Amino acid sequence: MRSKFNLSLVCTAVLFAGAGCHHASFEPGPAAPPGDSPMAPPASPGLNRAVILDDAAEGAPRLTIERQGSVRLGPGALEVYATLRNRTAAPLRVEVRARYFGTQQEPLEAPAEWQPLTLQPAGLVTFKGRSPASVSAGYFLIEVREARP
Repeated sequence: MRSKFNLSLVCTAVLFAGAGCHHASFEPGPAAPPGDSPMAPPASPGLNRAVILDDAAEGAPRLTIERQGSVRLGPGALEVYATLRNRTAAPLRVEVRARYFGTQQEPLEAPAEWQPLTLQPAGLVTFKGRSPASVSAGYFLIEVREARP
């Protein structure tokens, strides 16, 4: 019985200690359709990752992101990568682009052009992008979508 009381006391103390902490939160506004506004912030608050913009809503995913990350190349320059896997038995055409953001998560420039990639059935492909040396990139977002006709 005493251990339950101690556990309750510890939980209460943790809750009250955290109540005084205030963290800035990101409240996304209404999301623009992907690609409509080149300087619009991403629809999701998460940065430093790769996202699939229009994966099939029904059934198993056709495309997955196996790995993602970045490497600092020098002051400001950032190389990003994402390894994509085709989960189908047919070739899959996708388009990929990287977006770069400053240390305050502000867009540094318009997004790069979409780059077409073809994934073989059940195959892997790695996309790589590099921020311009003239900007000081703090964050990135890699966007993936199925190829447009």
